[in-house]
Amino acid sequence: MKKPIGILFLLAVLLWATTAPAQLKAYRGAELRTRTAVTYGRCEVRMKSAAGSGLLASFFTYHDGSSNPVANWNEIDLEILGRYQNQAQFNTITPGQVNHVFTSVTPFNPHTAFHVYAIEWTPDYVAWFIDGHEVHRQTEAHLATLTRPQKIMMNIWPPASVDWAGALNPAVLPVFAYYDWVKYYAYTPGQGDNFTLQWADDFAAWDQNRWSKATHTWDGNNSNFIPENAVFQDGYLILCLTSSAQTGYSGRAIIARDVEPPYLAWARAFAHRFHVYFSEEVEPASAEALASYNIPGVTVTAARLLPDNRTVELVTAGLDPGLTYVLVVNGVKDRSPGANRMSLQYTNVTVAPALPLNLNVGGEGQEGFLPDQVWQGRLEYGAVGGAAIAAPAGTQISGTAHPEVFLSGREGLTFYQVRLAPGNYQVTLMLAETVWEAAGRRVFEVWAEGQKVLEHVD
Repeated sequence: MKKPIGILFLLAVLLWATTAPAQLKAYRGAELRTRTAVTYGRCEVRMKSAAGSGLLASFFTYHDGSSNPVANWNEIDLEILGRYQNQAQFNTITPGQVNHVFTSVTPFNPHTAFHVYAIEWTPDYVAWFIDGHEVHRQTEAHLATLTRPQKIMMNIWPPASVDWAGALNPAVLPVFAYYDWVKYYAYTPGQGDNFTLQWADDFAAWDQNRWSKATHTWDGNNSNFIPENAVFQDGYLILCLTSSAQTGYSGRAIIARDVEPPYLAWARAFAHRFHVYFSEEVEPASAEALASYNIPGVTVTAARLLPDNRTVELVTAGLDPGLTYVLVVNGVKDRSPGANRMSLQYTNVTVAPALPLNLNVGGEGQEGFLPDQVWQGRLEYGAVGGAAIAAPAGTQISGTAHPEVFLSGREGLTFYQVRLAPGNYQVTLMLAETVWEAAGRRVFEVWAEGQKVLEHVD
C-alpha cells in the first residue's frame, strides 16, 4: 500500500518512477511482481514476515500501468507490520485511493514461523484467510469499483509514516521476509469450490517468464527497490531490507522448523456435536483425549479426529439451537518432531439452526422463517451476491400459507450457501414473479453442488 503526501504529487511520482531511475534513499528494499495481471481469483502464499519497528512485509494485488493511477486505483492488500507480534492488516484500495482497512489480531507471531495466507477476490466479495480459515470479508458497495486487472506482488519496505509503521532503527538491518510458495486459482463459479488452480511456484528458481523484480520507489517509501534484494535460495524467495552499503541476503541457510503449537482456529456446533478446527494437523492422542476439552454445562462423551487431521468432532448431549456455549481447548499437540503443545484457548460457539431450515431470502425473519443474511465464512447460511428486493406496495400473493415470504427476494444472486454435513437433502424453492406478466421474460436455471438440477424455468 502506498501512502502519498498528496494526490497530485503521487501521480507525478508514479509516472516519474516508470520513466526515470529512482531517487536514492537511505535503505534498499525489494519487490517481486507477476508479469501478467489477473481479474478475480484466489491468491495464496506461505510466508514468514520480518520483525522490527518501521517496516512491513506484504502479499497483495495491484493494478499498474494506468495513465491516471489515482482515479483507477485497484489494490488488495495483506500487510504485516514488523512492529506488532500479533497483527495482520487487510485492505482494499479503490478509485480515488480510498482505503478500507481492517486489522486482524492473530493468535501467533507472524514473524517467527511460516503461515498460509490467502486472498479471494470475486465480483461479490473480497475475503482474507489465515491457515485455511476465513478471518475477514468485505461485501460493501466499494467492491463494485474493484474490477481492473491486477498483478500479484510481494514486497518489503520501510514506510515514512511513523504513526503507521513505527520508527525504523537502522541497527536492526538487515531483516528478511521469507516466501515458501505462491499459488493462483482462477475464479470459476459453480466448479468445485469455485476456484481452479492455474499455477503454483515453489521458488526453486527465479521464473523470469512469470516474475519481475522491481526497481522503483515512491513518496512514502524510505527505500529503493533493487533486484539484488529479491533473492532465490534454498527453495525460498527472500525479500531483503538493508542499508545501501550492505545489500542482498546475508542470513543463514533456511530450515523451516515447526516451532509453534497449533491454535484453535474456530468451532461450530450442531445437533449433538461440536466441530473443532485447528490451524494445522494435530497429534491423535492429545486431540482425542476428552481432558483436552471443556464445555461448561455440556458433557463431552467422545472426541474423534477427522480424516483431514485438523478437525476434531466432539460428541455431546443435546444442545439448544441458538444458544451460545463456551468451548475451552487445552493441551492438544501438533505432529512436528517437537510435538508443540497448545496452551489454554477458548471461543464462543452458537449452535446452528436445526433442520428443517426455512429461509426468507431477501426478507426478515417471520412466520417460522429465518432472516436473509450475507454469507460470511463462519455463518451457517447466507447469500453471495445480488441485492434484496421487495414486491411493489399492494402486491397480493395467493395460493400459499406464507404470503409475506413471497413479498421479498434477492435479485442477481450468485450463490446461496448453507453449511450442511455430507448427506442427501430435499430443497424446496419458493418462487414468485412480481415484475413480469408475460412468459419468456424471466427464464433461468438452478444449480446445486455444481450440478444443473433445473433448466428453462419460466
